[in-house]
Amino acid sequence: MIDEKVLSEISFDIKRYQSEKPKYRKIQMAISQAIVSGTLQPGQRLPADKTFANLLNVSLGTVQKALINLKETGAVTRSPKRGTIINDHVVDQDDIYIFRFRDSRTNALIPPEVRMLSIDEIRCDGSLRDFFKCKQLVSFQRMLRVGMEPPVYSEVFVPFEMAEDWVGRDPDKFHGLSVHRFLHTEQNRPIIKTDNRLSVASLDEKACYHMMKKSGTIGMIWEIHSCSYDDLPCSYQRIQLPPEHRPVEFRRSLRSENR
Repeated sequence: MIDEKVLSEISFDIKRYQSEKPKYRKIQMAISQAIVSGTLQPGQRLPADKTFANLLNVSLGTVQKALINLKETGAVTRSPKRGTIINDHVVDQDDIYIFRFRDSRTNALIPPEVRMLSIDEIRCDGSLRDFFKCKQLVSFQRMLRVGMEPPVYSEVFVPFEMAEDWVGRDPDKFHGLSVHRFLHTEQNRPIIKTDNRLSVASLDEKACYHMMKKSGTIGMIWEIHSCSYDDLPCSYQRIQLPPEHRPVEFRRSLRSENR
């Protein structure tokens, strides 16, 4: 059960959010922020809905709407007997590797080999600014390879404040780095939802250079917008695959075995 200090922090956050937002959204955002900051820990139980409403000085319906929305985002679980509990998003291999394949005989996950090319600070412009709503990003440029498949060029972008300490560091020391594992374990930003977009187009010059393809080679471009608690943007990944690469794998949810 949450203590008085935690409740005070949640109440403070509710008050500081814009006044035009509905009350249930303020509560939802405040609880999400408390989870991200570590104020609310996995397994912690929130007060009963009616008690919580009284403590926050809002209606029962307002609290219930906020908690139902949090359940839908995966931040909490709710049941009549146990109440509302903060979810424990254990880092699972299936949740880390968005780009991955399975052994055709054993169905075992084949994680990619990751070679880091560079880690840079970049300006957040255009569609990226629309998604992240910030000014600066950190870009991780990588080469990925699964088994004997042709190499693939990948860029991952995350908000600057989440990875500023990485900028300018020697990329050779970070071969094998899973950016999503880092976001999960170091920033408490597990991926809750992804939006995938596929297109067939000319690959970028950088991608062609690193994959040793002719300029203008047609391939597949896979864009992945990832969000964490309360739809907070945590990463944008752009994977560029050569035309001879095998089909990619999709899942309906992060823990689904549908491919």
